[in-house]
Amino acid sequence: MGTIFKDKLKVVKEALKKWNKENFGEAENKIMALIDTIEGLELKGEMDELSAVEKTVRIECCDLLWMLLKSRDSVEFQRARSKWLKEGDANTKFFHACVKNRSRRNTIVALKKGDDWLEEPRMIRDEIVSYFTGHFSEVDWDRPTLDGLIFPTISDGEVEFLCRPFEESEIKDCIVNSDGNKSPGGVFM
Repeated sequence: MGTIFKDKLKVVKEALKKWNKENFGEAENKIMALIDTIEGLELKGEMDELSAVEKTVRIECCDLLWMLLKSRDSVEFQRARSKWLKEGDANTKFFHACVKNRSRRNTIVALKKGDDWLEEPRMIRDEIVSYFTGHFSEVDWDRPTLDGLIFPTISDGEVEFLCRPFEESEIKDCIVNSDGNKSPGGVFM
């Protein structure tokens, strides 16, 4: 059973490799070609107005270029991450840059409260704690009750009338009395 699963994984791996090569293979060449195409269209646009087809081509090239650049950045990030996982913390320049960058992203330097800016760490911490304490605290308020209200009810005879099967004459009357241009959406009695 394990060998069958292993063989299926190999087939999936080969299909993924093929798909990756078709869509993301030679990304640098594609990026350079797209940049050249966009620059050519922009130069042409500066001298003369672009046609609607050329504008569409330029937009599509920009979208594809953006997607390829994002995927290239993502691949580089994943490679750096896997390298760091393999090699570990060797106190490298790269490792320290990653730690500094994460610290910079997670730091709250200032917080705006109304028209004032809070810059001291103690004041920022107190404001955040008070905000979430108030946000998640339970507010006591008088909820309305249904005590003393009498709801209208239907009698047993009415329940029996509503639950009985349709009679053939009721169906015929409904069809005969319906307007031919409308669906029978209303209540017929």
